Amino acid sequence: MAHGVSSGTGKSDGGGRLIHGVVPGTPWWEVVAAYAVPVCVLPSAVWRAVGAFSGDLTVDGTPRWYMLMLSVVSVGLGLLTLGLVHRWGERLPDWVPGVGRRSVPVRAAVVPAVTGALVLLGLVVLAVYQANTITEINPDSSLAVMTDSERVTDRTPLPEREEAGEVFWTYGPLAAWPFLLLVVAYAYNRRRRS
Repeated sequence: MAHGVSSGTGKSDGGGRLIHGVVPGTPWWEVVAAYAVPVCVLPSAVWRAVGAFSGDLTVDGTPRWYMLMLSVVSVGLGLLTLGLVHRWGERLPDWVPGVGRRSVPVRAAVVPAVTGALVLLGLVVLAVYQANTITEINPDSSLAVMTDSERVTDRTPLPEREEAGEVFWTYGPLAAWPFLLLVVAYAYNRRRRS
């Protein structure tokens, strides 16, 4: 019993759902999955941005601008998932110079989405592997995420460290990103090719 969502005309499709700009006939579960991606990305982006502004977050002396840029880029990429359910993901908006109102080729949306999802899946697998196998954190390694006052060699396994809770709650939702993106890309491809 999949209901579509409104086409943005201000009227519901009868299923009681109304989301402006969503492609008519898009199943509700696809819209929910697409909107879940930015929600999954947001905690880590906010944590990095707050840490960069406060100076509490350092990763091998990585500059603050890099942490902020990483947050902005990750949120931007997460928001691009919405294009797979919105009209601007099928037809470019009028304001895009030179190509406005042109139809977006299905491959131009699906190939980058699937490629990104597979890269993200690899990063998730790597992160889970590293979190479960690293027993020593060298403060000079790229895995050392600690404040300047904590820059001592801590030989506590990562899952037992105090920071593990923060890392889990901020980066844990990112594990859903590749799966949600694959589902939405598959549904987009199927919907556009039918």
